[in-house]
Amino acid sequence: MFDNKVFISHSTVNKEIADHFCAYLVRLGVKEKNIFCSSVVGQGISNSEKLNEAISKAIYHSFLLVYIISYDFLKSSYCMEELGVGWYLSQRKQAKCFYLILPDIELSELVGFVNSKIDKFSFLDSSHASELSSLSCDLIKNLDIQMKTHTQITNAESVLLSSIKSINEELIRARQDRNQQIKDKETEKAQLLEALEKAREEIVQLRSLIEKAKIESGKHDEEIELHTIESVFDGISYTTFVPNAPFSSLDKDFWFTWITRYEELLSNLNIKPRNDRVEAIAARVYLSNGNFDEAYRHFLALISILNRYVALYRIEFFPEKYTGSLQEVINILQEYYNREKEGLSKDNQKEVIDFLVAREKTLDVKD
Repeated sequence: MFDNKVFISHSTVNKEIADHFCAYLVRLGVKEKNIFCSSVVGQGISNSEKLNEAISKAIYHSFLLVYIISYDFLKSSYCMEELGVGWYLSQRKQAKCFYLILPDIELSELVGFVNSKIDKFSFLDSSHASELSSLSCDLIKNLDIQMKTHTQITNAESVLLSSIKSINEELIRARQDRNQQIKDKETEKAQLLEALEKAREEIVQLRSLIEKAKIESGKHDEEIELHTIESVFDGISYTTFVPNAPFSSLDKDFWFTWITRYEELLSNLNIKPRNDRVEAIAARVYLSNGNFDEAYRHFLALISILNRYVALYRIEFFPEKYTGSLQEVINILQEYYNREKEGLSKDNQKEVIDFLVAREKTLDVKD
């Protein structure tokens, strides 16, 4: 046996609409004592009852459950719990449920449980008056109340729709404002994502510039280091008090460390040998170590650098078609040697000439 015939579930935000719906039920012929609505005085919770206990008792002792679904209804855990209980009771044929949709939500917002478990809704607004008429007939039929005339039913529906018209208009504006806020947020989100992407691109460009700056800075430092090494060897070459055989007085590692770094710098900076004195000393370093191939490579670099002296002193050792013979190389070095000041550089030139002369004789023997 049911203590109440109708249980109305709604959000407290929609209290006024729930009140008008209760009045509509009374006009259809439902007695007030058979309606449970927590927001209506006399039709809800008595002073001696606790809220949760009263609602739980009422929903299980009602035959017809009406859910006034709105945006706030869907956000309320209490309302969604009542909706779940009603669906459960309807599946067990213990109650019948009616679902009324207020205009502050759209069908696309009915997701999850509401969308998957409930297949019939009625919209509670003037643009869906025919749905309210159908609802009136279903309520009268299921509540087994005395049939009203068509005029009485129509008047009850008109009064309800007229009473909630201004409220529905506010709900529609709230929905539009909410949708506009969502749209604005999506626009802002898109702008932020665009700005973020630009920032990422700028960061990539900045990193690239930093890396280039590091490379350029490194090149600058290496150029200074190369110039320093060349200056040091220039000083050694012009010094007259350095012994003719400096490798006997200085450790070979000392010379190889400098020469190796000199070659690394030339490679890193993609620079061709440009200092004849450094090349002469490099050749002598490799000669002292018995590495004749490397020594010869530096001899050739030395000859290439000395081309500028050929032009400077108008030395005409090269015919129009230069064959690159070793004798021509020796001739150039000999002329350069004759013009060199006394010192280590001239000693180096002498050793280079002697080496090349010996090499030329070796080649002649092979031929």
